[in-house]
Amino acid sequence: MTLSTRCSLSMLCALVLPVHAGALDRIFPANFEAPPDCLPAGSAGCPGFVIATNIQIAANQALSLCYYFRTASAGTIGIGRFSTRLGPAVHNIVVYTTVDSTTKLPADRQPPGTLSSTNCGQGPSNNTIARRIYSAHHAVEQLRMPDDDGVAQPLALELPADAAGFIDMYLTNGSDEPVDTYVELTANGRADAQPYTNTATYTTYNNSISIPPLGTATATQACAVPDPAKFWWFSTETHRRATSATLRKGASTILVSANWESPAIATFAAPSFYQFGAGEKLTYECAYSNDRAATTTAGDSYETNEVCIGVGYYFPADEAFCLNSVGPL
Repeated sequence: MTLSTRCSLSMLCALVLPVHAGALDRIFPANFEAPPDCLPAGSAGCPGFVIATNIQIAANQALSLCYYFRTASAGTIGIGRFSTRLGPAVHNIVVYTTVDSTTKLPADRQPPGTLSSTNCGQGPSNNTIARRIYSAHHAVEQLRMPDDDGVAQPLALELPADAAGFIDMYLTNGSDEPVDTYVELTANGRADAQPYTNTATYTTYNNSISIPPLGTATATQACAVPDPAKFWWFSTETHRRATSATLRKGASTILVSANWESPAIATFAAPSFYQFGAGEKLTYECAYSNDRAATTTAGDSYETNEVCIGVGYYFPADEAFCLNSVGPL
C-alpha cells in the first residue's frame, strides 16, 4: 500500500495545512530490524509495517503536525519492537492509536494520509479516544518489548487489524532557510504463531496545571495503578518550561527527568519487574518556571502550554489512563 503526501510549510500554513499536497509518505511491510525471532518482518508469518513521512518546514518556524494513518494489516499484530529515525528539525514524536469512544473499534480522527496541525493532540476528538503507544526524542531510537515475562513468554503490544492512529510531531527550525526532513516509524511484530503476553501503556495526565506569569509552580497528582500489574518501563513528558518531572511510589523515587528534551527512562526486568503493593499509588510531579508574561496552562502546544505526563508499560495489560488522580480508566 502506498500513500503520497508532502507539505511545504510556511508562516501562512502554520495553522491549517493542505491535505495530500505532494509525495513520499508511505505505509508498507517492514523488511529490516525485526526481532530475531521474526525476520524479516512483513514476510510470511512475520507481520510489521513502516510509516515514513517527508516534510519541509519553513525558516524560523516551530509547530506541531499530526500525520494520520491506517496500518492496513489484515489481522491482529503483537508488536515486539518500535523503532524510529527522525530527520533534522524533528524535536520529538508521540505515536497514538485511535478508537471510537463507544465501540472501541479503530476510528479515524482525520482521513488517513492527512498531514495537519489542526486539532493536533491527544485530547478527545471526533468521538475518538487516543491510546499512546510509543514516543521518541532522539534521531535514532527503539523500544524493544521484553522477551521474557517471567515465565519464558515474550511481551507484545497488540494492535488490531487495520489500526487507526496518528504520529504527533513537534518540529523546530531556527535557521533562515527551509529544512527538508522526515519521520520514519517501524513496527516489528512477533511471529504469527508465537504466543505472547499483552503489554500496554498506563498514561497519567494532569489537566489542572497553572503557572503564573514569570513565576514558578509545581503540579502533583497520584494515581492508583492497574491491579495486578508488573511494570517494565517508565518515563515522563513535559514541555519547555518544565525544570523537572518525577515519578514516585510512596517515598520511593522511580525516576527524575531533569531535561524535557531527553526524558529519563527507567527499565525493569524479569522475574519481578516493578510492582505496586495494595493501596500504593503512582505519584507524578512536575516543576515549572514560566518565562511568559501570561499564565501557562495544560494543553497540546509546545510553545504556549505545558503538560505533566507519566508513562509506564505494564502487563498483563489493556491500555489504561489516569486523568489527574482519577483512574485507571
